[in-house]
Amino acid sequence: MSDSVLEAPARPELANYVGGEWTPARSGRTYEKRNPANPAETVGEFPASGEEDVAAAVEAAANAFPAWSAMPAAARATVLTRAADAIEARVEEMAADMTREMGKPLREARLESARTAAIFRYFAGEAWRPQGELYEQSATGSTLYTLRRPLGVVGLITPWNFPAAIPAWKMAPALVYGNTVVLKLAQEAPLTGLHLAAALDESGIPAGVLNVVIGRGAEVGSLAHIPLADTPRQVGKFLVRVKLLGAETLGPFEGCEGGVVPYPLQVRLAVGCTRRCPNLSCGGSLRGGRRGLSNDGCLREQQDHGR
Repeated sequence: MSDSVLEAPARPELANYVGGEWTPARSGRTYEKRNPANPAETVGEFPASGEEDVAAAVEAAANAFPAWSAMPAAARATVLTRAADAIEARVEEMAADMTREMGKPLREARLESARTAAIFRYFAGEAWRPQGELYEQSATGSTLYTLRRPLGVVGLITPWNFPAAIPAWKMAPALVYGNTVVLKLAQEAPLTGLHLAAALDESGIPAGVLNVVIGRGAEVGSLAHIPLADTPRQVGKFLVRVKLLGAETLGPFEGCEGGVVPYPLQVRLAVGCTRRCPNLSCGGSLRGGRRGLSNDGCLREQQDHGR
């Protein structure tokens, strides 16, 4: 472990992180983020990314996937452990930036920042768990086995309210299991997530394994309809509208609404989607017992057929 990781963590660039490089938006556009408690204070100027930036990030992730997925799980875990060290070294700076950009009390921001390091350590430990299962075939007694394989490029879209913990919850397991990641940070709180990208960069993560883009969802575009993004995952306001336009290219999709009140689930579907999305109704029932309220007859029809 290098002393630079523990003693002199570098402040993250206010930029996208694509293919191992800190880069501006390809359009050159930026937006200003201000402190919600003190609007006169500018937290930073961040890239206003577009779909071309996401496409570049997905391409970098796809190129990095073969080598990363072939790496022994223990070697991938080493990267995550070093990242946890780097996060611990920057807890105070990370917490201060979290408070400035999204208003969380400093005490809670410190706890979340420290917990993020623990999340990375926990999932690094997953590398030492069994990678499959062994069975005896019932008729002949011959050996059968299963192996767990990474999915590929995983797209993550995370919200502003837990700007360190939620990206860590999603990216750490994806990375240690051999996937590559494209992470779209919340426009309202990007700086905290950039600390995580900087920590992984310091840890020696190979170029393209983690890619981070910043900008408005409406301008960045949905990761869900990019063919190379094998598993888009959304935490937060369900893309405000779950965009399933171009559903013929939609791969596995996981959405998580973290609020405590019912919300309207507006699903806009391409023609013929009922044939291409037979499991769409799974999104209408939430783990916490709440129901998504759809204003789209196609979704209701799918739910009825599912029963």
